[in-house]
Amino acid sequence: MKFTTIKRNTFKAHERLKSKKLAQQLFEQGKPIWDLYPIRLIYLPCDKNNITCHQVLFSVPKKKVKHAVDRNAIKRKIKEAYRLNKHLLPNSDTHFLLAYVYISSQQHCDFSTIQEQVIKSINQLTRLSK
Repeated sequence: MKFTTIKRNTFKAHERLKSKKLAQQLFEQGKPIWDLYPIRLIYLPCDKNNITCHQVLFSVPKKKVKHAVDRNAIKRKIKEAYRLNKHLLPNSDTHFLLAYVYISSQQHCDFSTIQEQVIKSINQLTRLSK
């Protein structure tokens, strides 16, 4: 009997950008990939010595979306789109610090639109890293 392993799309704690120092560095020195409405991707290449894998954070500004319930729902959609498509990220000597920032003023955005833009941003990042 042969067992096959199933590759799970997980989003572990070490993949989240939690360091305030690295987040500040990302927003100060990071380069934005042009806006892919309704999100913007800001990235910063790092050596493998600094971080062990691509690290990402998600932001929905209170100025754009007033209600916390709506902000959290949008963040969940962006996280899910990233989780399902992170396998498209390049596996090279350089890891990236990533920040997905919601730039629309709409309170509700459908998942298919967000997922489409996340895929486009990852593809552009892959092209830039080559």
